Amino acid sequence: YTTLARMRGRARESERNNEFMRGWLRIMDAYVLGSKGISFQSKIKDPQGTYDVFANTAVEGAWARWGEAENLTPAGEYNWVEFQRMALRRCAVDGSVIIHKLRRKDAPFGFQLQLVEIDRLDEQYFSASTQILGASVRFGIERDSYGKPIAYWIRDNDPGDVFGFPNIGPRRRVPASDIIHLFRPDRISQSTGAPWCAAVMVALENLAKYCEA
Repeated sequence: YTTLARMRGRARESERNNEFMRGWLRIMDAYVLGSKGISFQSKIKDPQGTYDVFANTAVEGAWARWGEAENLTPAGEYNWVEFQRMALRRCAVDGSVIIHKLRRKDAPFGFQLQLVEIDRLDEQYFSASTQILGASVRFGIERDSYGKPIAYWIRDNDPGDVFGFPNIGPRRRVPASDIIHLFRPDRISQSTGAPWCAAVMVALENLAKYCEA
Protein backbone atom coordinates (compact mmCIF):
# COMPACT_ATOMS: atom_id res chain seq x y z
CA TYR A 1 0.00 0.00 0.00
CA THR A 2 2.78 2.45 0.90
CA THR A 3 4.47 1.97 -2.47
CA LEU A 4 1.18 2.42 -4.33
CA ALA A 5 0.36 5.59 -2.40
CA ARG A 6 3.80 6.98 -3.20
CA MET A 7 3.37 6.21 -6.91
CA ARG A 8 -0.01 7.93 -6.95
CA GLY A 9 1.42 10.97 -5.23
CA ARG A 10 4.23 11.27 -7.76
CA ALA A 11 1.86 10.72 -10.69
CA ARG A 12 -0.43 13.48 -9.40
CA GLU A 13 2.55 15.81 -9.01
CA SER A 14 3.50 15.13 -12.64
CA GLU A 15 -0.11 15.72 -13.67
CA ARG A 16 0.04 19.18 -12.10
CA ASN A 17 3.53 20.29 -13.11
CA ASN A 18 4.94 18.23 -15.99
CA GLU A 19 4.03 19.59 -19.43
CA PHE A 20 4.72 16.25 -21.12
CA MET A 21 2.40 14.42 -18.74
CA ARG A 22 -0.33 16.97 -19.34
CA GLY A 23 0.17 16.70 -23.08
CA TRP A 24 -0.20 12.92 -22.90
CA LEU A 25 -3.45 13.30 -20.95
CA ARG A 26 -4.83 15.70 -23.58
CA ILE A 27 -3.92 13.30 -26.38
CA MET A 28 -5.54 10.42 -24.51
CA ASP A 29 -8.76 12.42 -24.16
CA ALA A 30 -8.79 13.18 -27.87
CA TYR A 31 -8.05 9.69 -29.13
CA VAL A 32 -9.81 7.51 -26.56
CA LEU A 33 -13.01 9.51 -26.01
CA GLY A 34 -13.07 12.07 -28.80
CA SER A 35 -15.15 15.22 -28.70
CA LYS A 36 -18.44 13.50 -27.82
CA GLY A 37 -17.25 10.62 -25.64
CA ILE A 38 -18.84 7.19 -25.65
CA SER A 39 -22.42 7.65 -26.80
CA PHE A 40 -25.54 5.52 -27.00
CA GLN A 41 -27.56 4.50 -30.04
CA SER A 42 -30.91 2.76 -29.70
CA LYS A 43 -31.75 0.11 -32.32
CA ILE A 44 -35.24 -1.04 -31.42
CA LYS A 45 -37.04 -2.84 -34.24
CA ASP A 46 -40.75 -3.16 -34.89
CA PRO A 47 -42.48 -6.53 -35.56
CA GLN A 48 -41.66 -6.19 -39.26
CA GLY A 49 -37.93 -6.05 -38.49
CA THR A 50 -37.36 -2.40 -39.39
CA TYR A 51 -36.01 0.20 -37.00
CA ASP A 52 -38.69 1.93 -34.94
CA VAL A 53 -37.73 5.57 -35.48
CA PHE A 54 -40.23 6.94 -32.96
CA ALA A 55 -39.17 4.56 -30.16
CA ASN A 56 -35.46 4.98 -30.85
CA THR A 57 -35.77 8.76 -30.86
CA ALA A 58 -37.63 8.67 -27.53
CA VAL A 59 -35.06 6.38 -25.90
CA GLU A 60 -32.09 8.38 -27.16
CA GLY A 61 -33.74 11.61 -26.04
CA ALA A 62 -34.25 10.21 -22.53
CA TRP A 63 -30.62 9.03 -22.48
CA ALA A 64 -29.42 12.52 -23.45
CA ARG A 65 -31.52 14.10 -20.69
CA TRP A 66 -30.19 11.61 -18.12
CA GLY A 67 -26.64 12.54 -19.20
CA GLU A 68 -27.13 16.19 -18.22
CA ALA A 69 -25.16 17.20 -15.14
CA GLU A 70 -28.17 17.84 -12.89
CA ASN A 71 -29.54 14.35 -13.64
CA LEU A 72 -26.40 12.23 -13.96
CA THR A 73 -24.54 12.98 -10.72
CA PRO A 74 -25.89 13.72 -7.22
CA ALA A 75 -23.80 16.89 -6.96
CA GLY A 76 -24.61 18.00 -10.51
CA GLU A 77 -20.96 18.62 -11.36
CA TYR A 78 -20.43 16.50 -14.51
CA ASN A 79 -22.44 15.78 -17.61
CA TRP A 80 -21.97 12.43 -19.39
CA VAL A 81 -18.95 13.47 -21.49
CA GLU A 82 -17.24 15.26 -18.58
CA PHE A 83 -17.91 12.23 -16.36
CA GLN A 84 -16.14 9.94 -18.83
CA ARG A 85 -13.19 12.29 -19.15
CA MET A 86 -12.70 12.49 -15.40
CA ALA A 87 -13.01 8.70 -14.97
CA LEU A 88 -10.45 8.07 -17.72
CA ARG A 89 -8.07 10.70 -16.34
CA ARG A 90 -8.22 9.30 -12.79
CA CYS A 91 -7.58 5.79 -14.11
CA ALA A 92 -4.53 7.00 -15.99
CA VAL A 93 -3.07 9.08 -13.15
CA ASP A 94 -4.25 7.22 -10.03
CA GLY A 95 -4.45 3.74 -11.54
CA SER A 96 -8.13 3.26 -10.74
CA VAL A 97 -11.36 5.02 -9.86
CA ILE A 98 -14.59 3.99 -8.18
CA ILE A 99 -18.01 4.68 -9.66
CA HIS A 100 -20.86 4.38 -7.17
CA LYS A 101 -24.24 3.45 -8.66
CA LEU A 102 -26.99 5.28 -6.76
CA ARG A 103 -30.65 4.32 -6.92
CA ARG A 104 -32.52 7.36 -5.64
CA LYS A 105 -36.26 7.91 -5.62
CA ASP A 106 -35.76 11.67 -5.48
CA ALA A 107 -33.56 11.74 -8.62
CA PRO A 108 -35.30 12.65 -11.92
CA PHE A 109 -34.53 9.24 -13.46
CA GLY A 110 -34.17 7.29 -10.22
CA PHE A 111 -30.56 6.39 -11.00
CA GLN A 112 -27.31 8.38 -10.75
CA LEU A 113 -23.57 7.83 -10.86
CA GLN A 114 -21.03 9.22 -8.42
CA LEU A 115 -17.29 9.38 -8.99
CA VAL A 116 -15.37 8.39 -5.85
CA GLU A 117 -11.67 9.11 -5.42
CA ILE A 118 -9.76 5.84 -5.06
CA ASP A 119 -8.23 7.24 -1.85
CA ARG A 120 -11.57 6.68 -0.13
CA LEU A 121 -11.28 2.92 -0.64
CA ASP A 122 -9.75 1.76 2.65
CA GLU A 123 -6.83 -0.09 1.09
CA GLN A 124 -5.22 -0.56 4.50
CA TYR A 125 -8.14 -2.66 5.69
CA PHE A 126 -7.40 -6.39 5.83
CA SER A 127 -9.70 -8.76 7.69
CA ALA A 128 -11.62 -11.99 7.63
CA SER A 129 -15.18 -11.24 6.56
CA THR A 130 -17.83 -11.14 9.25
CA GLN A 131 -20.59 -11.35 6.65
CA ILE A 132 -19.89 -14.42 4.51
CA LEU A 133 -18.13 -17.65 5.45
CA GLY A 134 -14.82 -18.07 3.63
CA ALA A 135 -14.66 -14.46 2.45
CA SER A 136 -11.87 -12.05 3.33
CA VAL A 137 -11.05 -8.37 2.95
CA ARG A 138 -7.83 -7.33 1.22
CA PHE A 139 -7.01 -3.73 0.30
CA GLY A 140 -10.53 -2.76 1.37
CA ILE A 141 -12.17 -5.18 -1.09
CA GLU A 142 -14.20 -8.05 0.31
CA ARG A 143 -14.06 -11.18 -1.85
CA ASP A 144 -15.55 -14.65 -1.62
CA SER A 145 -13.50 -17.83 -1.63
CA TYR A 146 -13.26 -17.68 -5.44
CA GLY A 147 -11.93 -14.13 -5.43
CA LYS A 148 -15.14 -12.47 -6.65
CA PRO A 149 -15.72 -9.00 -5.13
CA ILE A 150 -18.79 -8.96 -2.92
CA ALA A 151 -18.33 -5.60 -1.16
CA TYR A 152 -16.12 -2.52 -0.99
CA TRP A 153 -15.19 -0.74 2.22
CA ILE A 154 -15.42 2.98 1.48
CA ARG A 155 -14.49 5.77 3.89
CA ASP A 156 -16.91 8.66 4.32
CA ASN A 157 -14.26 11.34 3.78
CA ASP A 158 -11.21 11.66 1.58
CA PRO A 159 -8.10 11.25 3.78
CA GLY A 160 -6.40 13.95 1.73
CA ASP A 161 -9.03 16.56 2.60
CA VAL A 162 -7.42 18.68 5.30
CA PHE A 163 -10.14 21.37 5.41
CA GLY A 164 -12.53 20.58 8.20
CA PHE A 165 -12.06 16.79 8.17
CA PRO A 166 -9.28 15.88 10.59
CA ASN A 167 -11.09 12.57 11.05
CA ILE A 168 -11.41 10.52 7.86
CA GLY A 169 -14.58 9.01 9.22
CA PRO A 170 -15.73 5.41 9.48
CA ARG A 171 -15.60 2.93 6.64
CA ARG A 172 -18.86 1.71 5.15
CA ARG A 173 -19.55 -1.62 3.50
CA VAL A 174 -20.98 -1.04 0.03
CA PRO A 175 -22.21 -4.08 -1.95
CA ALA A 176 -20.17 -4.81 -5.07
CA SER A 177 -23.38 -4.66 -7.13
CA ASP A 178 -23.42 -0.90 -6.46
CA ILE A 179 -19.75 -0.36 -7.37
CA ILE A 180 -17.81 -0.17 -10.62
CA HIS A 181 -14.11 -0.45 -9.77
CA LEU A 182 -12.55 0.81 -12.97
CA PHE A 183 -8.90 -0.16 -13.56
CA ARG A 184 -6.72 -2.07 -15.99
CA PRO A 185 -5.14 -5.14 -14.35
CA ASP A 186 -1.64 -6.23 -15.31
CA ARG A 187 -1.61 -9.46 -13.31
CA ILE A 188 -4.08 -12.18 -12.35
CA SER A 189 -5.99 -11.49 -9.12
CA GLN A 190 -4.75 -7.90 -8.98
CA SER A 191 -6.79 -5.96 -6.41
CA THR A 192 -6.42 -2.44 -7.77
CA GLY A 193 -4.58 -0.51 -10.45
CA ALA A 194 -1.26 1.32 -10.55
CA PRO A 195 -0.76 4.65 -12.38
CA TRP A 196 -0.38 4.02 -16.09
CA CYS A 197 2.60 6.36 -16.19
CA ALA A 198 4.48 4.65 -13.34
CA ALA A 199 7.20 3.20 -15.57
CA VAL A 200 7.99 6.52 -17.29
CA MET A 201 7.61 9.11 -14.52
CA VAL A 202 11.36 9.39 -13.96
CA ALA A 203 11.97 9.69 -17.70
CA LEU A 204 9.29 12.40 -18.01
CA GLU A 205 10.85 14.35 -15.16
CA ASN A 206 14.31 14.06 -16.69
CA LEU A 207 12.95 15.17 -20.07
CA ALA A 208 11.33 18.24 -18.52
CA LYS A 209 14.58 19.15 -16.76
CA TYR A 210 16.55 18.62 -19.99
CA CYS A 211 14.23 20.98 -21.89
CA GLU A 212 14.47 23.53 -19.13
CA ALA A 213 18.28 23.35 -19.21
